[in-house]
Amino acid sequence: KMMLSSRLSFHIYVLLATLPFCFAQEPHAECDFWAQSGECEKNPGFMLESCAAACAKITIDDESISQINSFFDLEAKDINGDFVDFASFRGQVTVVTNVASYCGECGPDIFRFDLLYSNYVNLL
Repeated sequence: KMMLSSRLSFHIYVLLATLPFCFAQEPHAECDFWAQSGECEKNPGFMLESCAAACAKITIDDESISQINSFFDLEAKDINGDFVDFASFRGQVTVVTNVASYCGECGPDIFRFDLLYSNYVNLL
C-alpha cells in the first residue's frame, strides 16, 4: 500500500551542542553568512579570531549532518507536533510534502498528490 503523508512537514532538526563561549554576540553582523559561505576554512586566521561562534556552529552542524546516511535516519514533526520516525516508512512507497498547517491554503499540490494516489494505488 502506498503511504501518502500529505500533512507531514519535512524539517530536519539538528540538535546543537551547547558551547558556553560560542553563542555570544559576534563582533561582525556578517559572521553567520561568512561561516555558511565556507570562510572558516578559507580564511581561518580571521574567522576563528573574529567569528569563533559562527565557525563552531557550522562545525557542529556539519558533524551532525554527516551522521545522516539515508532518508530513513530522519524524523520530523507532523502537523500535530508529534515526531514521525521516517524508519517506519522503510519498504513503502513514500511521498513527503511540506504543506501549510491548519490554514487550508495548501494550494494545488495537495490535489495533485491525491490524484496521483488515486491513479496508482491499485498498481502497488
